[in-house]
Amino acid sequence: MALLFQYANSASLEIEMKGYQPTPFGLRMDPELKEWLTEQAQRSFRSLNAEIVFRLKESRTKQAGAADERLAA
Repeated sequence: MALLFQYANSASLEIEMKGYQPTPFGLRMDPELKEWLTEQAQRSFRSLNAEIVFRLKESRTKQAGAADERLAA
């Protein structure tokens, strides 16, 4: 059984749900950062958790791209 999640930026992500269990992770952050992230999540129609995951994945993709560029040089 596959579920399709539609993000506010129209990118689709298909996740195979068979046996999928996200790992709970406690995160401490400054109240100001949490407030800003919450606002960004609301603007993108995402939960706070989904916003954090989205931004971490985006950062990882950018960092991997930069590493590839350095290797190609």
